[in-house]
Amino acid sequence: MVDEHLDYWKVTRVIARWITAEQIGYELGHKSLTDENIRTILHQLKRRTLVTIDDHFYKREYCDKQYCLIYFDVPLTKQDEIPDLFRRLIRLSEFKTSKNRMGKVIRVSRSGGIYFFDSRTGLEKHLSWTP
Repeated sequence: MVDEHLDYWKVTRVIARWITAEQIGYELGHKSLTDENIRTILHQLKRRTLVTIDDHFYKREYCDKQYCLIYFDVPLTKQDEIPDLFRRLIRLSEFKTSKNRMGKVIRVSRSGGIYFFDSRTGLEKHLSWTP
């Protein structure tokens, strides 16, 4: 699932080779859904991943084994970087499959690497990008 604030085509044109994406406010739900409503949709659909640039989604309490939240820490003007960052993310063993991603709330940035909360441990972990 792609957040309604993102340009669907800029974000999904490259990653569509690996995933099927639907946009909140268009294919799913309606525009201006609250965070709680978005999480309800995630529960109903099972094993879904939300791609967003809204930093308020990066919360430990949003961890749930039924879905994954990926917050890309990029400004709206740089959302075209998301496909490359997503591809780099899913090449890492911790995030390679949807099964591995479920239960995680992930923060991805080009310079800061990857921070994530895992529902199994409740802990925040950090991974650096490898060259």
